[in-house]
Amino acid sequence: MEAVQSAALPGTGRCVEGESAPLSPELEAVFQGSREAGSWVQSGLMEAVQSAALPGTGRCVEGESAPLSPELEAVFQGSREAGSWVQSGLMEAVQSAALPGTGGCVEGESAPLSPELEAVFQGSRGAGSWAQSGLMEAVQSAALPGTGGCVQGESAPLSPELEAVFQGSSPASLFLQGELVLSARLRELSFGAPVEYVYNPLEYAWDTHQCYVNKYCQGRKEVLFLGMNPGPFGMAQNGVPFGEASIVRDWLHITGKVGRPPFEHPKRPILGLECRQREVSGARFWGFFQKLCGEPGVFFRRCFVHNLCPLAFVSQTGRNLTPAELPVEQRDKLLRLCDLALCQAVRALGVSTVVGVGRLAEQRARRALSEAGVEGVRVEGIMHPSPRNPQANKGWEEIARAKLEEVGVLSLLSE
Repeated sequence: MEAVQSAALPGTGRCVEGESAPLSPELEAVFQGSREAGSWVQSGLMEAVQSAALPGTGRCVEGESAPLSPELEAVFQGSREAGSWVQSGLMEAVQSAALPGTGGCVEGESAPLSPELEAVFQGSRGAGSWAQSGLMEAVQSAALPGTGGCVQGESAPLSPELEAVFQGSSPASLFLQGELVLSARLRELSFGAPVEYVYNPLEYAWDTHQCYVNKYCQGRKEVLFLGMNPGPFGMAQNGVPFGEASIVRDWLHITGKVGRPPFEHPKRPILGLECRQREVSGARFWGFFQKLCGEPGVFFRRCFVHNLCPLAFVSQTGRNLTPAELPVEQRDKLLRLCDLALCQAVRALGVSTVVGVGRLAEQRARRALSEAGVEGVRVEGIMHPSPRNPQANKGWEEIARAKLEEVGVLSLLSE
């Protein structure tokens, strides 16, 4: 309630930035009611409004975000009933952003909503289904599969595949919805030296990525294996975490078209499923579970694999950069968004154990879930299979097997 109070909302009068005014009865009603299904807004929408200069967050420039005040966090922590949050003042709160169909609005002003966007706030909505309209429009301005690259303030028809994402309420659909929100938010960030190229496979490799999620992310997942970000010859090539091309094609049976990022380093071209360069980490990771489980269905019955950050970073010389190698300010903005998306994914899939693949992923998962107050989820870790790791080169499979047995995950893969 306090969070949106500083905007020029119906019944509040126009407020100077950072000030607040009494809310109208209608707007107060938004924040007073109890809410059940539709808790989608606890993650992506929180970030969407977080970039505004809200009370308790400090003033943020466009594309940045800041810690939410306790009052604003409380808005997004509660459960919600179908659609009720959108039916009054929050419509105006997001209206001041440059959404498709509204034109670009200066800070503190609003503009008429497009008919499509108005429809978001007029109807009632069931579990998670608010994404069928408003979220679809919100991310539509990004260069998403089937939309083409849209400039700010414009929109384009969604592809049937992308529309299907926003129509569904399955774990796979909710997971993909969260990734689309994250991808749209990450487009607002900018990266300087040492980063020269940024690859986002959620854009150019969406076809194969959604194939992976739709095929293997059906139903609740007890265990989420979490990598850090795409490797240059793995997920960066085909949209599948630890995506050694031969295993992605021949064992996981992933199909689809892979496009190209807008800018590529000459030494790091995207070749998709035809990439011949071996992804050692991915070959070790998936090769281990292939030997252990035999068929993919055995592994994915209770487990799933995901990367915390979907972006790959390349230096001027073509060297792969991890998020840990970014300047502190850039890294913090990036990982803050990724942390929130991780928490949403954990909730959407009903995960009870996160296994960080590598110390950085483990530490980040522990921090993200703790700071978000996500309870009932334990965080463990296994050694990263990277060839840069001398220990991994001496027998990663044996080390990983022993650790997974120790934490009680190995038995889930043989039942």
